[in-house]
Amino acid sequence: MNFKNLFFSFLLLLGMMATAQDLLPKDDDWTIVPHLHWRLRYDVQSDEAKDPTGHKMSGGKHKYGPHPSQYFDSRTKAWINGASKSLGMDFRIMLANRSMYYLTDWEEKNNYGTTHFSAPDSLYFYELYANFTKLGIEGLSIKLGRQTITLGNGLIIRDGVSSLWPTYFNGAVMTYVEGSNTLKAIALYDYWRDPFAVNLRWDREDYPNGRGRAVNPGNITTLALYDTYELAKPFNFDVYYVYNHVVADRNGRRDKKLPNDWDDLCMHTVGTRLFGDITPVWGYSAEFAQQLGQWEKNDNESPMQGRMCDLRLAWKIGRAFESDWAKSTNPVWSFSYTNWTGDKNGTDRYEGWYSLQSYFNGLFGDELSNRGGVPCGSMWTNLQAFHTDLKFKPLSKLTVTGGSTYFRANEFADGRNVGVVIYGVTNYQITKRLSIKTILSHMFYGDYYGSNRNDGGFWGRVELNYYW
Repeated sequence: MNFKNLFFSFLLLLGMMATAQDLLPKDDDWTIVPHLHWRLRYDVQSDEAKDPTGHKMSGGKHKYGPHPSQYFDSRTKAWINGASKSLGMDFRIMLANRSMYYLTDWEEKNNYGTTHFSAPDSLYFYELYANFTKLGIEGLSIKLGRQTITLGNGLIIRDGVSSLWPTYFNGAVMTYVEGSNTLKAIALYDYWRDPFAVNLRWDREDYPNGRGRAVNPGNITTLALYDTYELAKPFNFDVYYVYNHVVADRNGRRDKKLPNDWDDLCMHTVGTRLFGDITPVWGYSAEFAQQLGQWEKNDNESPMQGRMCDLRLAWKIGRAFESDWAKSTNPVWSFSYTNWTGDKNGTDRYEGWYSLQSYFNGLFGDELSNRGGVPCGSMWTNLQAFHTDLKFKPLSKLTVTGGSTYFRANEFADGRNVGVVIYGVTNYQITKRLSIKTILSHMFYGDYYGSNRNDGGFWGRVELNYYW
């Protein structure tokens, strides 16, 4: 980890807060609140983690994740929240620094003779927006700038807080609330890399100018309508339409290292989600979506179509029983089934689901994600996921979660069984501002990877979080 660059970035973050305090008016109308979050992770992987999404390398072999590795990952975020009552406006300016250092050899081809691989430190705006609420129409607001967005359960558009690389969205989100109805109109344009990021260190030869880290598979234009109607606790629903146009041209040239399906794309997504609490004990969610569009591969247009189904059920055990133990530990047992269709061999069209703006590690976990510059290992397709977990609080400051996920492929080569993941998570609140989190996970690989597969892979993490 490059502590010199980390310290330099931290000084810039503090300077940003001090400057904002001096420039804004000093009166009761304005409120300015500074914040700081520091996160330190230590990760270890004992084996090559598989990519469950169905991507394949040249020769038809299934793509693998990282080699066995150990690394530190430090991220600092500092931001100010500001608001003016008279203007009906609030804003956020958030800067972040990310630094990684591998204790063991990562992929040797990337080391260029060095003993260890040090990922680039980078300084970037994580959020930079202004939100206006006094627009002359009751219930209307508009947020302009760089922002994080999560719609529904995050399977269509979701920010990348959980992912290895940051994901953010640039544009405008208009929200109109009338009674039980909330309508969002979204217009975004996200460049394939962040033109405002400052990479403080870059020791790979791919992009000598030091600003080549990809955060998207291409330049993405997004137009969307997302409507939520809260009818009653047992029955609420979302309906949405999303248009995406992706130009996979990088600075006027095609990057031959990109997978074939990262070419120009025009995609339409329509869907609906039903959700609510059937009783105070049982909650549910059911989402269905369809994608239609065209790839432009090798100057030939290929029709595409994909489907996604996501079913969730939560049993709030703490409310089901009147015992003191149930009330104090508040256990919740969750179940889910998610299906992303896969491409069928031998057809001209592309049938797989494309998670263009939700490639985060929420279901897979970092141990299953490809750790490349663009997180293609989290772009789901050709997969069914059967998941269950139990979350409870044995102590007032300790939260424990244990779970398992079975992955099964829709389209397959050697077999459909991708594998089973079992994991455990603990989160302990040491003080009001400091917490520690541990994750242990093991994947048992199935016959999807053929007879040459390994028996399994272990992944673990220790994470410190400090908030101010």
